[in-house]
Parts: sequence; structure tokens; C-alpha cells
Amino acid sequence: MGEKPTRVLSQENSVVRWLMTDGLRITDAKSFLEAFASRLRNAGVDVCRITTGVPVLHPQLFSTSSLWELDKGVTERLYHADTSQDAILANSPIRAAYDGRPFRSRLTSAERRRCGARSVCRP
Repeated sequence: MGEKPTRVLSQENSVVRWLMTDGLRITDAKSFLEAFASRLRNAGVDVCRITTGVPVLHPQLFSTSSLWELDKGVTERLYHADTSQDAILANSPIRAAYDGRPFRSRLTSAERRRCGARSVCRP
């Protein structure tokens, strides 16, 4: 009657286990994203790019974002609270993630060579 539930802290879920244990102790965003990407790749997930976006409660900032790319490492970006940014956000994958919806887009030919055929944004 269905699959046997997998225990979250089991060895079969090494990435989830890491997130709930050692990953919690990493407070620097860049260090966390680098370690998370490494864990995913070591677990067999063929990921070459991860983007995070975190809304912030600040009068001059809208969000902070980190981008990890294979062979490039992590960069951080700050997005300022500015009405000119509204249209950009409305048409971005991050809007879909903030709304809890998946988003798919075509990659450039260079990204396809590096990362495969598709891109998916998950909340």
C-alpha cells in the first residue's frame, strides 16, 4: 500500500541529514551554498548552478541572493528596493519561487553544454 517511508536522518538521505545537522551550523551564506552544492554533487546530483533568494525586511533592500556555479564558486548580490526593479522581479524565476510555483526556462547553448538541457526553479 505505497512505498515505505524513508527516514529523514537515514544514510539514504545524506544531503537531508547534512542539512539537518552540520549544515545548520554554517552561518555564512557563501560557505553554506558552497558546502550544499558539494554535498549535492557528491550525492550524485548533477547540478551546475544554484541560486538562492531571500527577501529581507529593510527599507533600502528587497532581497539578498547567492549564486553558485560549477567551477566558479559563489557570488552574492543585493537587490535594492526600487520600483524600477518591479518588472524585472515579476518576470523572473524568483517570483515563481516566492509564489511557491515551479519555473522552467530554456538555457543558453553555453549553459546547455555545461549543465544539460533544462533549468528548473523550485521553491
